[in-house]
Amino acid sequence: MIVDRKFHFRYNNYQEGEICMKNKNFDTWLAIGLNILHYRKEQGLTQIQLAEKCNISRTYMQKIETAATSCSLDTLIDIAESLKIPLKKLFEFKD
Repeated sequence: MIVDRKFHFRYNNYQEGEICMKNKNFDTWLAIGLNILHYRKEQGLTQIQLAEKCNISRTYMQKIETAATSCSLDTLIDIAESLKIPLKKLFEFKD
């Protein structure tokens, strides 16, 4: 996974008081969100721009990136296609 540890810390401590998706798959969703963030930043896209390409709201995109919510496989496919990357890139994790 292409995870920047400073982002991991930032997102783990995201807006105190906000309820994050804390379940057995939280770490996986966090890793996916960080990968989305990485590829989005690499391409110079804002959350708004990527969200528009995927036909979702910026708020929903933010929640996906920060693991505050999960999303459907269809949404992940749309995100990967909008980023012009293979879907599997969103699932490349390092231990």
